[in-house]
Amino acid sequence: MEKEILLVNDLCGVGKVALSVMIPLLSAQGHIVHNLPTALVSNTLDYGVFDIQDTTKFMENTLNAWDQLNFHFDCICTGFLVSEKQVELLKRLFVRHPEALKIVDPILGDEGHLYPGVDPSAVELRRELAASAQVIVPNLTEAALLCSHPDWGISVTRKQKDQLLDELTALGCSSAVITSVVFAEEGGHYVCGRDEQGISFDLPFEMIDVRIPGTGDVFSAVLAGALLQKKTLPEACQKAMDAVEALIRQNQYNSDLYRGLRIEQAITENRGIL
Repeated sequence: MEKEILLVNDLCGVGKVALSVMIPLLSAQGHIVHNLPTALVSNTLDYGVFDIQDTTKFMENTLNAWDQLNFHFDCICTGFLVSEKQVELLKRLFVRHPEALKIVDPILGDEGHLYPGVDPSAVELRRELAASAQVIVPNLTEAALLCSHPDWGISVTRKQKDQLLDELTALGCSSAVITSVVFAEEGGHYVCGRDEQGISFDLPFEMIDVRIPGTGDVFSAVLAGALLQKKTLPEACQKAMDAVEALIRQNQYNSDLYRGLRIEQAITENRGIL
């Protein structure tokens, strides 16, 4: 059954990331997909030269218009945010859609540190947003930052992983998924989560040694679609993991990896990512 989905993320000119990845993926699953750009980005940041246009005022005006028009969304997925005001706007949006499935990707950092240009104050703002979500999907670094354990951003013990899930769900969200977990004891890579019934799971995956921007957006989009199809959280995570792996394998030898994943080609050729 088709759902009305609102994606709140940046719009990138060159590079298949954020909205340009999530819109085709969710549309291909048969949903009605809307978007609210948080920023206009010239190209993926991996190039080292870029421009970012903050769209906070546009967001505020748009949400005011939507309030008057009484638009309704069944699912709201949030990603890259550029200001405190945007967090406040999203909290208001969440309140106006109490029945919507809300999925928050905090997008704060990776590899043990904040992304360049992300102010430390953003961590507390993401905690506030997570409190209103049904599902949050931080990577390990972001989970560690949200839970005030910055030294846990590279690898964790299984006990620490359980503590992170405890503390993430204590923020107020119903479920939490930590992507890219590495266990200090035995190594390996996992997606770890806890569903709304309090059941935890660890799903292993093979790490492919290549960096392509947009994989996190693929994960969020496929996860959202699967949850809207009434998949369990572990089932939805596994489906998202399979899609990410398939797309990385299909794109890992592209001449310019900074341009991201060729989503439309994979969908058109029915390569099994959905």
